[in-house]
Amino acid sequence: MERNIVQVARMRMEDAVCGDVVNRVPDNTGGWFEIGIIEILFDGKTQFSSPDRKITLSGNSYDICGVQVLKSIPMAMPEPPVVKTEEEAAADGPPEGH
Repeated sequence: MERNIVQVARMRMEDAVCGDVVNRVPDNTGGWFEIGIIEILFDGKTQFSSPDRKITLSGNSYDICGVQVLKSIPMAMPEPPVVKTEEEAAADGPPEGH
């Protein structure tokens, strides 16, 4: 079994790519979106847009944005509990300490 953990990295806007999940303020827990379109605007700024163009973020090439980094951590599965029938429990005798 694996568990996904999200870490936030700070990255220059020029280094982000389509598919990255970004936010202008890396410490915010809301307002993140996936980059679907990257454009260079007429004034030289970089603009990220969500695939549907409803959310945008723009800034200079060296401005910092937050990027989510997904890590999968392998986890051992816990042993399932052993359930005994009443007959098996009676055959084992009373529980220890009783």
